[in-house]
Amino acid sequence: MMPAEDGQGARPRGHGASARGAPARGELPPYSYEPLKHRWELKLNFMSGVTLGPWLSFLWTHWRDIDWGLFWHRVAFLTCMSVVNTLLSAFDWLLHSRAVAAQPLHPEPLFILGHPRSGTTHLHNLLSRDPAFAFANTFHAGFPSSFLALEPARGLLAGLLAPTRPMDRMALSWELPAEDEIAVNVLSGCRVSPYAALVLPRAWRAAGVAAGGAPGGGEAVEGGSRGAAGGGGGGAGAAGSSGRAGGGVVGLRDFLDWEWEWEEEVESEEGAAAEHQAQGEEEKQQQEQATRREAQRQRQRPLPAQQRSGGAAAAAGQDAGGGAGTGTGMGAEGHPVAAAAAAAAAAPSRQSPHQRRRAALRAAAFEEWLASFMWFMKKITYRHVRLQQQRTAAATAAAAAATAPGCSGAQPPPPAAAAQPPQPPMLLIKSPVHTARLGTWLRLFPRARFVYVHRHPLEVFQSAAHMANTYYPYTYLQAPDDATTNDFIMDQYELMYSSYASRRAAVPPGRLVELGFGELEADPLAALGRVYEAFGWSDRWPAVAPLFGDYSASLADFKKNQFTRLTPEAEAVVRRRWAPSFAEFGYQ
Repeated sequence: MMPAEDGQGARPRGHGASARGAPARGELPPYSYEPLKHRWELKLNFMSGVTLGPWLSFLWTHWRDIDWGLFWHRVAFLTCMSVVNTLLSAFDWLLHSRAVAAQPLHPEPLFILGHPRSGTTHLHNLLSRDPAFAFANTFHAGFPSSFLALEPARGLLAGLLAPTRPMDRMALSWELPAEDEIAVNVLSGCRVSPYAALVLPRAWRAAGVAAGGAPGGGEAVEGGSRGAAGGGGGGAGAAGSSGRAGGGVVGLRDFLDWEWEWEEEVESEEGAAAEHQAQGEEEKQQQEQATRREAQRQRQRPLPAQQRSGGAAAAAGQDAGGGAGTGTGMGAEGHPVAAAAAAAAAAPSRQSPHQRRRAALRAAAFEEWLASFMWFMKKITYRHVRLQQQRTAAATAAAAAATAPGCSGAQPPPPAAAAQPPQPPMLLIKSPVHTARLGTWLRLFPRARFVYVHRHPLEVFQSAAHMANTYYPYTYLQAPDDATTNDFIMDQYELMYSSYASRRAAVPPGRLVELGFGELEADPLAALGRVYEAFGWSDRWPAVAPLFGDYSASLADFKKNQFTRLTPEAEAVVRRRWAPSFAEFGYQ
């Protein structure tokens, strides 16, 4: 029985693939799903835009993790798509790669944060009406390697979509705003993004890691080196090692929050500073030792006969017990700073093989994720700037035509000023997983702005579970059991909320607005007006308010999902595990 909209009828599942490796951590609500309900569907798969290199790398790394008997047809479909995408991406690369690489970004992007099913899509659709923003639409996110060349023909790919989103019946088209993390997941070959959990749900947690977090038995698999050899990039094996029984190192949940990478960078910088200081102290000490050795040689020169008997003994005593570096006194190795530097240099050797492997995979994953994200943001900005230049050129041509001979009364246009490259537009960026990366965004974009949307946690769980039952089955290459899906929903929420709550105080004043979904739903214009006022954009409000109003009016007949109350057992688990967010935002 399908529980999606009522939360009732939880049942044990004996079907197929249970999670390989780590048992689900934490208490889980009794909620069941139908992972095979859309088994034969090929549409609505966000991996349809993958290119051949990353896709082959993914298959090489995960061939033992795929449920081939259930999803062989999806693998065949995505393989065919990857060949087509690779051919089309060549046009983008040859014609635009240099310009994209040189494209500067606006230093003040606007990030929409919030857990999935909290209202972030509604806010994204509203804000995208403001022409000051550049954003990724569904086609850009789905085909990040080829959208510049392929966009004019996007209508030919309409069969890959549905008229509405399966989880909430909102309209769906290539032109609507979309999540940039989809593009990052496609560019990286489903290896360094938590969105890969919608393809390989059992890889959310590292296999072979027990509930306490200690590594399980078995050696780490060779996912990293093999994935990189597959042609997909530096972090190819990071997620590859997560799905193997007994050999896991990292799970996809490790790619949700990148703050550990910055912490390791800070630690390495501090270690480098300590090492530099130690080198300075060591050089100073070496100079002192050279002075002492020279004095010692002077004392050991042949003395007059009357002084040899006592002087030699004194010199020998000085050599044996003095403070020169060759004696028993403290040398360079005994200096406190030098000892600290030596300890820092030896620190990696004190790590277990599992820890070293884990650190290497996570560092490689971060580098690939960051490269994919920045490239996609530059490409979106470049497209917007290019369109702006084309519109300006068209307007100039129209003005010139209006002043051509025969156009009576036309005034010649003013002399054209030297062409200046358009300024990069402000980016509107929305992916729910970015909520866990607030520290990363503040380091990459210190002047960024953020809008955080929150919703009653019980409603979030109901809607998230509904999405897991209505949309996720379109993308699976593994069939998860109920515990795996419930663990993903519960764990992701906890990680994202705790990360956001611990770092929001670091956001500069006037750069963060928190909105309740109820506020946004009841009066969108008032909520957006508060955002624009807080960010100092009041002068733009008269021009954009009608655009927001038109979009809101278009939703007048939209009916959102209605959920029957969760079972008492499921509600109790959600209240216990998500208690901090209940308390923080005053939800009962």
